Amino acid sequence: MTQRTLFHALGVFIIFTCALVALMAWPEERTRLRLVHLPSGDQLLVTEADSPMTRAKGLSGIDVMTGDGMLLAWRDPDVHPIWMHDMQFPIDAIWCDHTGMILGIHRNLTPCSNPLVCPLYGQEYPYTSYVLELPAHGAAQYELRPGDRLLFSDLPGGAR
Repeated sequence: MTQRTLFHALGVFIIFTCALVALMAWPEERTRLRLVHLPSGDQLLVTEADSPMTRAKGLSGIDVMTGDGMLLAWRDPDVHPIWMHDMQFPIDAIWCDHTGMILGIHRNLTPCSNPLVCPLYGQEYPYTSYVLELPAHGAAQYELRPGDRLLFSDLPGGAR
């Protein structure tokens, strides 16, 4: 095993361990639904994951995406990579800054079952506040490109 492979495996193990600790330490939370307004005028209904527990779980272990996607949200902009461990279907992942501007898109990310070899995506976007996860080919379907701006809003009436 090369030193690089060993460091990658160690990094993945640390992330996986932190995710498990977060899942066990945080109480069950209610699901929050958000609207994503696209440049085309289309609106998507997505589930928001804005706590360590909900972001760590993400779409892992579910068979079908509910609604139009999932929005991972962080209070502080930073590098927020994702991985496809325990995913059941491919997705497009769209990294956005705090204003909703698309920083980058990774298309058709495929599931990964072995946490020692699952790649991390999005490490090249240092000012990420949001990652929008759509079904595979969703970014192309809505003609989303880096530089486009998305608007995130609550549902009318504060529905959850």
